[in-house]
Amino acid sequence: MMLAHDTHHGSGGLGPVVILVVVAAAYVVAAESCRHEPRGWNPWRTVSFLVGIGLLVLAVVPALLPYPDGDFRGHMHQHLLLGMYAPLALVLGAPMTLVLRSVSPPNGRAIGHVLRSRPVHVIANPIVALALNLGGLALLYFTPLYVATTHSATLHLLVHLHFFLAGCLFAWVIAGLDPAPHRPSVPTRLWILRGSDSRPCRPVATHLRGTPRPDPGSRRSAPGRR
Repeated sequence: MMLAHDTHHGSGGLGPVVILVVVAAAYVVAAESCRHEPRGWNPWRTVSFLVGIGLLVLAVVPALLPYPDGDFRGHMHQHLLLGMYAPLALVLGAPMTLVLRSVSPPNGRAIGHVLRSRPVHVIANPIVALALNLGGLALLYFTPLYVATTHSATLHLLVHLHFFLAGCLFAWVIAGLDPAPHRPSVPTRLWILRGSDSRPCRPVATHLRGTPRPDPGSRRSAPGRR
């Protein structure tokens, strides 16, 4: 019988919530500053990012979910929120673009250099991002790792952190608005989503189907370009 996270299913305290509130406030301040520039800032990006923050709050405070403590359904919803829904909402808020428009030119060039680096090129490959995303699930549920997380708060936190970061990476590569190195065409990304055979990926596919395809004659923006 599969166990639930009885030991660590409760709230992780106010620390994570405070951090998320600070991140949300910083985003809103930066977005408001960009909104007054000639290029402006799409308010729907701000809405999407704040929705992502709200979903993360639900994930890090399981008591807000409609399940009793230790219920395996709550555990699974935590993983969906951390690994798919919150990352998708966050990347649709284009946080890296906002950062690039808010920092000084030297810092922007430094960030662009990181985005163009070889390690980022490797992990930004959709197949690698998918492997990190689904591989974490396979490792958790088909090895003794799951049981181990029920006995170690630190390991439990690290697993959740992996789900979140892998989810953000996959959402950024597949559906993100921020610049990414060598992002494949929309049909290719849809095939990758179909190959993942994951129901939670359907919102991403819906978003991609509504994305206009770039003009083949237009020049693609470099990762560091704003």
